[in-house]
Amino acid sequence: MMKLRYTPLNVAITLILTGTIHSTVLAQTSPPQPAINACNSLSEGSNCSFQMPNGTISGSCGVIENKLACMLANSRGPQSQPTSDTQPPPNNETGGIQPPPNNETAGTQPPPNNETGGIQPPPNNETAGTQPPPNNETGGTQSPPNNETGGTQPPPNGSSNGPQPRDDGPQTNTIPQFDYAYFDFGNNTLYLPEINAGVLGNYYLTLSLTGFEPLTFDLNNDSISPITPTAQPDAVYEPDSGALSIPTVQVGTDWYNDVQMTQLPVSDVYRFELTSMTVEQAPSDSDGTGDDTTTSGDNTGSDGGTTSTSGVHPISDTNQSVLYDDSGNLVDSIQSGDAFFGQDANYIGTPFNYTDNNDGTVTDANTGLLWEQAHHATQLSFYDAKSVCEGLELGGHTSWRLPNLKELFSLADFKGNQHTGRYYLDNDYLDLAPPEAVDDDDQFSSHTVQMMGQTWSSIIYTGDHWNDPNREAAFFFNFLDGHIKQAPTSGTENFYRCVYGDEYGANDFVINGDGTVTDQNSGLIWQQQDDGIGRNWQDSLAYCEGFELAGQTDWRLPNIKELQSIVDYTRHDPAIDPAAFTLTDSEGWFWSGTTHGDSTLSAAYICFGKCDSKDDVDTHGAGAQRADPKSGEPADYSEFGGAQDDDVRIDNYSRCVRGGVAEVSFVTTDPDSVGNNNSSGDVAGPPQEAIDACSGLTENASCSIQAGDQTISGSCSDLQGTLACKPN
Repeated sequence: MMKLRYTPLNVAITLILTGTIHSTVLAQTSPPQPAINACNSLSEGSNCSFQMPNGTISGSCGVIENKLACMLANSRGPQSQPTSDTQPPPNNETGGIQPPPNNETAGTQPPPNNETGGIQPPPNNETAGTQPPPNNETGGTQSPPNNETGGTQPPPNGSSNGPQPRDDGPQTNTIPQFDYAYFDFGNNTLYLPEINAGVLGNYYLTLSLTGFEPLTFDLNNDSISPITPTAQPDAVYEPDSGALSIPTVQVGTDWYNDVQMTQLPVSDVYRFELTSMTVEQAPSDSDGTGDDTTTSGDNTGSDGGTTSTSGVHPISDTNQSVLYDDSGNLVDSIQSGDAFFGQDANYIGTPFNYTDNNDGTVTDANTGLLWEQAHHATQLSFYDAKSVCEGLELGGHTSWRLPNLKELFSLADFKGNQHTGRYYLDNDYLDLAPPEAVDDDDQFSSHTVQMMGQTWSSIIYTGDHWNDPNREAAFFFNFLDGHIKQAPTSGTENFYRCVYGDEYGANDFVINGDGTVTDQNSGLIWQQQDDGIGRNWQDSLAYCEGFELAGQTDWRLPNIKELQSIVDYTRHDPAIDPAAFTLTDSEGWFWSGTTHGDSTLSAAYICFGKCDSKDDVDTHGAGAQRADPKSGEPADYSEFGGAQDDDVRIDNYSRCVRGGVAEVSFVTTDPDSVGNNNSSGDVAGPPQEAIDACSGLTENASCSIQAGDQTISGSCSDLQGTLACKPN
């Protein structure tokens, strides 16, 4: 069963720290290209603006890393300028914590007799209201007592990169029972047991998470308590610059070092923005045992249970970098507000991160998986392929397996185009023998070429293959034509590629209570309920670009890999978790922003309901991925749909997403990777039952296929070099 946590409006910090901080300008070591472009032909100090995922950024031209670029009005210490009506602090006063005259704090009375005027710190290991967690007890995440955590050890005594045990002597107040900065998931609060504010003194205080992209924290005024200073504080605040530095902070079982924040010039609140940090110990299963992982709910469809490492696992980008219109034409530039803005190539996500281990294996740092590098020339049935992987010994490992579908799809490279012989796979790291190019006018000319990319996953379809409840089928991904489909586990042979490591792809959904759902495994925030309106591709792009929800406006149409990440393969019709999402149409298909390389007048979608043919036969299964024409009417595409005569809808649904973007691009790059805009769509091979139906018959002979209790009539046709029954 899926684990669901209901949290306040603000999302869990793990997601933000590792999933979205890199999408802000402040986290970049050099200015983004849009910021540089914004100051072309301008001089230093000129007003400027540019577009980023979280909206229009306004500022002034300044020198950043020796480049003239548009600087945010509220960033980078002494370069910051107050915005709008916010006045700079007058007469040598800072916008930070004011020095406490006569033992009084700014706005908060000193605590008489060990009492505070607001939220009480936890005396004798008890909490009162919203308090830091006592020994081994929290509302959600455990804090480590006596320098121990449930999994990750804090920096040892004497370590230069972590907090030191301290003997503070008598305290003005009882401080939390841990010796380092700590973030509590239960109330989205950052606890600083000791902050050194220079001439202003030393304090215990808390900060509340109040926003993200950029990530911001507000000081809780009623938490401020003066304390006795020590040599090694948990944080240092510089009144002159507004900089807040935290040497080490614990977030769940992870540690982050050198956390840097900058105070923003806003009135009525002390607000700090996260600008940079370093991961001390990222979520991993270092020894392959799974001992340092947590079970997070299995919706990958795995038959062996899914273990998901804690923290965020970014989804590898599709690698699509070419902009298209709805006729499949390459477009050199698409700016924010233009038609077709918001498509896949406008938003650049986490790039592939492979390492060739020179032992027949390839490591994917994004997923933590170890892949078999070789492509096997022999096709096997599903269970034979599964058995071969489970018996594989390679790279010093023996626990190899057939990958689940989300793992397999993580390899998909949507620069693929079978007409040029370019796989939907990074062939620089993962082997797959290049096929002959397929002529545009004869797409079904080579059965071998079309079929050689079909690669088994471990996922058994829970619905009825071809409407037959007695026919077991499993999903595969075709690295030649870029589609997810299914095939019978017996009587069908596909290729296979084995994988090693803890399973990837299980979701950890959090219902935020504001119409959004956060997947803490991917770091993405999703629109919880679609609006039930079918749109063509262009209108779906515009819908998400203009979408506003939960106070946020940086929504977008997801790329195809992001959309596939929320499929629940333990379900069908619909293949989505109903506890996390609302589907207005249980047989809905949903657009992605990804153009399909084989037919660039089409874009990729996910079938959350049955993925059926024009005759209402569930040929590919709920959770399959195909492509539809971007515009027009279904009647205009009577020949579109390939060998299985896939249905054409065009007006598909939209579910918007935010987060996961590292860069916004307005121009086409790598135009040599363009696809083909004349294809008739899906060109995967005919199913075995269609081939069997024409056994002993000749071309154009009548034939029929039995699909459950339905008989489908057709005629024998040459499909990809194979005589098979094509439905009429």
